[in-house]
Amino acid sequence: YAQLRSQPLPPFEPLPAGPLLRPGQADARTPLLRRSLFRAGWLAEEFAPPNAEPLRHDAGLVAALMGFERQHGLKEDGILGPATLAELNIGPAQRRAQLRVNLERWRWLAGDMEANLLMVDIAGGRLLLYRDGVPVWETRTQVGRADRSTPQLKSRIERLTLNPTWTVPPTILREDKLPEIRRDLGFLARHQMSVLDHQGRRLDPRAVNWSNPRGILLRQAAGPSNPLGKVALRFDNPFSVYLHDTPSQRLFDEAQRTFSSGCVRVEHALGLIDLLLVEGEHARVGRLLESGRTHEYRLARPMPILMAYWTVEVDDEGRLRFRPDLYRLDAALQQALAERDPPPEQRNFTPGAGF
Repeated sequence: YAQLRSQPLPPFEPLPAGPLLRPGQADARTPLLRRSLFRAGWLAEEFAPPNAEPLRHDAGLVAALMGFERQHGLKEDGILGPATLAELNIGPAQRRAQLRVNLERWRWLAGDMEANLLMVDIAGGRLLLYRDGVPVWETRTQVGRADRSTPQLKSRIERLTLNPTWTVPPTILREDKLPEIRRDLGFLARHQMSVLDHQGRRLDPRAVNWSNPRGILLRQAAGPSNPLGKVALRFDNPFSVYLHDTPSQRLFDEAQRTFSSGCVRVEHALGLIDLLLVEGEHARVGRLLESGRTHEYRLARPMPILMAYWTVEVDDEGRLRFRPDLYRLDAALQQALAERDPPPEQRNFTPGAGF
């Protein structure tokens, strides 16, 4: 950020909207795309090679665009589509402001980065385990959709639910499950769901007024189709969220993994459990999982958890990695920082006085 702030902003030409540009296709925007990727450092030359078709999205341009997509947390397909176009059209001034916003977030949270820590990188779609301040394990996650975002928080994981049942949260019940049940009452049996009152007593689904149900809970039995998979990791928080396994493993291959209703789905969740257990616990937990019965298990060594939101990071090789602003949180913080402390080009200052 200090380096960028000390330099003049480079030229910037936004790309106009248009149809999907796939590898091998021709498009009037291709020369501008080439210039943009050259200025960003992904192409060695600004102009198409001799004897090449200047409007063709050729192999060299595709490779450069895939590098840009990788740097910006996008699907690496070399296709100029809406998501890639949106990231290309974020200019240098906005990118510099994005660094400032994320440095501010880091300032807030640096004191909460304990030496032993489980960190959920929400915008990055990943989970990292730190031991003695060093990341020792990483896996992919699925987080909340924009309308049901995963919250930022700090807590401690103190217990596991092995072979969990799933009590459907009120929002999901209202918006997702009730329409299915109203169409077909057999939905409940197919998904191994029981209807309960708030005292936990089982109700006959045929006796419920599904057009206006009151005082009911839906609970899905443990098993391979349960959305919590084989384990849930519990920690105190005011949002009723937790980490959990999932049967939706194929979704981990997506570039942007915003599929949940706020909880965090963890790839290789059982591998994470192995790392959280202390010596002597593994055999017992293995037996409890194998039983198929639901069991609450309290960890001998609780683990701090930090769930944080950054849209930029520096990777192990010192390169900036940008992520799409999934929850549209950057703009408000950028505005607050600008009002408190305007960037250099917006200040009134005396030459030579420094700033």
